[in-house]
Amino acid sequence: FEHSVVQVEEVAETPACAELKEAEVEEAVVETVEVATEVTENKVTAKLPSKAKRKRATSEKTLRSPSKGKTYRGAGYIFKKKTIVTPTIWASFEQILGGLDDGTKRFFKHLYNCSCVLKKEEGWVELPSQLIRQEFGITTESITELESRGIIEVNHSYEVGVVCKKYRIPPSGTEMIEDAILGSLESGELSRVVLETGKPTRAALTSSIYDEGGNKLPELVASRILTYKNVVVFDRKAAARFVRQKRFAAKVELSKNGKTKLYDSLYLSYRNDANCLRSVIYDHAAIDLPGGRCSYVPAFKAQVSGRITHLGGGFQSASRGLTAAAFCEQDYINYDLKSAQPAVYLQMLEQYNISDQGWLEDYISGKTGKVAIAEQIGVEVDTWKKIFLAVLMGARVPAIERAEKGFLSISRALAAQARNKNKDKKKYKKFEVDTLFASFLEEFNNDPQLAFQAFRKFTDVCSPFLAAVREVGELIKTAIKTQDDTILPQLFKGKEGSFIKNSAGMSLQLAGIPKAGLISKVQAHLLQGAESCLISNILKQSEEYGFEPVLDFHDGFLSQGEVPAEAVAKAVAACGIRGALEIKPLVSPF
Repeated sequence: FEHSVVQVEEVAETPACAELKEAEVEEAVVETVEVATEVTENKVTAKLPSKAKRKRATSEKTLRSPSKGKTYRGAGYIFKKKTIVTPTIWASFEQILGGLDDGTKRFFKHLYNCSCVLKKEEGWVELPSQLIRQEFGITTESITELESRGIIEVNHSYEVGVVCKKYRIPPSGTEMIEDAILGSLESGELSRVVLETGKPTRAALTSSIYDEGGNKLPELVASRILTYKNVVVFDRKAAARFVRQKRFAAKVELSKNGKTKLYDSLYLSYRNDANCLRSVIYDHAAIDLPGGRCSYVPAFKAQVSGRITHLGGGFQSASRGLTAAAFCEQDYINYDLKSAQPAVYLQMLEQYNISDQGWLEDYISGKTGKVAIAEQIGVEVDTWKKIFLAVLMGARVPAIERAEKGFLSISRALAAQARNKNKDKKKYKKFEVDTLFASFLEEFNNDPQLAFQAFRKFTDVCSPFLAAVREVGELIKTAIKTQDDTILPQLFKGKEGSFIKNSAGMSLQLAGIPKAGLISKVQAHLLQGAESCLISNILKQSEEYGFEPVLDFHDGFLSQGEVPAEAVAKAVAACGIRGALEIKPLVSPF
């Protein structure tokens, strides 16, 4: 692939969210540029996100003007990278698009990429008509013909200056494409073509040791990326079977109960896993092996914190079930840092001389633990994990006297949002809810009273810990405000303002971060940087101690061979960050 420094801006993603999502895809095969267009009479301007300024979007070309006096704003995703598929998958697209011109075909494939890769809600893709004409040469008449033939569906609701029309591939078309993808994954078809043209390709994703600005990464992060140069073997047949079962489970729920919340969860999880597996096999140019297995060399890039991300998502972003299906029969050991974030946070409290009265130490040692805490609060363990990690990452914990009203108002807003989503699309507006409020309300099916009662127990049970977290937040806030690097040694001044440099050597620029999210961004940067530093130092011991890291999982890794305790001790001594590895067996999901 022709790599570029342009990438999609991550929108409001807290590290806690990244840690908690069981399956989250970062699709590297397809490069997108989000273009906001504003059209007023005879002038069109295109506003590009800061990360895209180095490569001008095609939306800068002159667009046809709308009716005189009209003002329109909209957002469109323009894919610039090639999407790799198999001949069978490409043929399924051609079957749907038989007899249509190239512009229409590109428009259809663009809708597929937007709904599939970017996971647009219910498959709807918002596109300004001016952008459609410019990029695909499709007129309103052409759109009408596509709709009448059932090739696309159109949501004709729009509001000038607010939202434009939306388009999507109908369920029948999506079903046909999904059948082709699953069939290719199961059959082991490894011939690859470019979706947009149908031409064969030999391209494969490769790792990068440079940041998006073209600067070389810190040595520690670069060495971690370069560690993963070995071939990974996985069970393609079992992985494809697992994806097929997830799709079946979603279809069963749909047939029994309709489009429920459970169905949405099952279907999105299936689509995510299908994309992850497709990316591993096609984007990384996997090689077929006997017994329904495949091999590939994973490609990575660095996050701003120093963690590294598997390009295309891969098994790093797949569900635990898919990863287990792919590797449970392989000769690998799955290592994980034990209580990674809590252990690093405890060390941070010690460095800042802040006491939590032994709360975290008891939690890490198992004296209390996640099961006991969840029972005391009255929530599921998974919900507690979301809440706990969100607090570690600096999530706002409202005062008890304000929380009750907050739960009530947010519950009402979510209920209204759900009604409008189903009945009145014009009134539907999705909004973000703080992690704590969202987690408690989701646990109790949007019941504000039950959610508040659990929240009250949470503040009581975790009182010493929450007090310490508030102290850390105030310390960080004061240090940044006064530019005092004696309080916060990681703070430094650069040519472009203030930065926070973490243990991995990665710098976070503070300018432009909203005040409301400043503390959480800084805490996450410090915590994930420390975690990355320790993992990187452990990986550096591989050659000396004879183990072979093959796949990265953020706070752990897959290894060919055992990592001796001596190697971990040496890494801890080298970086000063305490931690321990534990083995988490990959159990077959079948």
